[in-house]
Amino acid sequence: MKNEDEGIRSVREVREKISAEFGNDPDRLVEHYLLQQAQYGDRLLQPVVAQHGDGGAADDVSRRR
Repeated sequence: MKNEDEGIRSVREVREKISAEFGNDPDRLVEHYLLQQAQYGDRLLQPVVAQHGDGGAADDVSRRR
């Protein structure tokens, strides 16, 4: 396996800790993330599609609401 990037490893460690906080129960974990999304939804980035593009992935860019 390739060497893991330090940033990726850090994110995975945090995700594992959060999952463990909820007993590694997917239902409880999804509920937690839905509550986080409701609380912090205004901070999420939204995709914007270019007006004259072909609708492909290259046309999507993210920006704050």
